[in-house]
Amino acid sequence: MNKYLVSFLLFIFILNAENNSLSYLVLNEFETPNSNINQVLIENFDYLDLQFDDITVQYFEENNHPTDFIFLNMDRIKELGTLYGVNYVLFNKIIQIDSMLNLESRLYHTRSGGLINQRKIDLIDYFDGQENELKLWIGELTGGIKPEWKNERNSILFLNADEIIYKKTPSKSALRSLLIPGWGQLYSNEKLYAALWFGTELSLGLFSYIFFSNYQNSRNNYLLNQKLYTNSNDEKEVANYRSLAEKDWDNHKTYSELTILFVKVIGIGWITNTLHAWIVGPRPKTKIHRKWDTPIVNP
Repeated sequence: MNKYLVSFLLFIFILNAENNSLSYLVLNEFETPNSNINQVLIENFDYLDLQFDDITVQYFEENNHPTDFIFLNMDRIKELGTLYGVNYVLFNKIIQIDSMLNLESRLYHTRSGGLINQRKIDLIDYFDGQENELKLWIGELTGGIKPEWKNERNSILFLNADEIIYKKTPSKSALRSLLIPGWGQLYSNEKLYAALWFGTELSLGLFSYIFFSNYQNSRNNYLLNQKLYTNSNDEKEVANYRSLAEKDWDNHKTYSELTILFVKVIGIGWITNTLHAWIVGPRPKTKIHRKWDTPIVNP
């Protein structure tokens, strides 16, 4: 019994020893180089054995599909574990998109080569946001989050998002397009849609004006030729005026129908443009900070 007890205690000791000797190879890929990040992480996580390498990021660029990504790199993760003598490989990729910060991280166990945790975060950038988000992520993995890190992130978040007053709304966008086609889309920074709607409605309006002008000319010519036809006693003139009047009558009917058709199309387009402006209109972001986590899977 004592023999089994000693073996069990030895196993627990070895397991705890492995868990306590947390060693990581950190691979950071930044759209904008950050020369201070490695030193910042070392200073804030002095209880960890952290190693850094920027060259081996290429190991993670073979395939963008998450499932294939895991299995394609398992052998390489093991190789990195042996080469650097670490328990884990942590890959971080940060991309700056306008005012948004995109952080994607994956944690691998070098013994199995498998993915054990990953995270993707999109949030509004803030002062030292890249460094702070990495500290929060590593702190969460190792159980060492400091309150000030959370406070820094909370500085960009609204505790009561429903109470935020937004200057731009879908209703204001729709109202503008109701007045001038494309104005609402321009208000929503949808410049291509704004140009398309304004150009389409302007073109339809020009065609309608041309058809209406031709309708009026044909109508006036018809009335004139009808009057001349009635007042003339010359057979040739009567025949000519009658032919012209009949032609003007046909033209007046055609242009009248085209004018009515294009006016209807303009009206439908105007309403559709207004609805579209409401659809693409700026909407409140009640969840300014979004994240997706996968549960930790034991290797």
